[in-house]
Amino acid sequence: MFSIGGIVQNNKPKRLTKKEQQRIDEQNRLSLMRSSAPCVVKFVLPKGAKASDYPFQEGEHYLFMAEITNMPGHCVISDNCRVYWGYHTDSFYMINPEDE
Repeated sequence: MFSIGGIVQNNKPKRLTKKEQQRIDEQNRLSLMRSSAPCVVKFVLPKGAKASDYPFQEGEHYLFMAEITNMPGHCVISDNCRVYWGYHTDSFYMINPEDE
């Protein structure tokens, strides 16, 4: 146990509630959209969607180039040789280099 500002913290990892995980996912998505430089992202198939509806493979890495200015929530993504646009930003998550 350790103390931060008088609050005793347990050093065991805390299991996140669904609401906390949604908040973290939303922050991740927003930081991705605000990213001024291209970054590496991972594709996550949206719930209820079919893999055949997307040209991406779930869990694969892609280059997030930018959010489309006049289409908020949509982005430009690239793989090794193709550029895709108009896909929802919430299908892509920034990769933490320490985790990969």
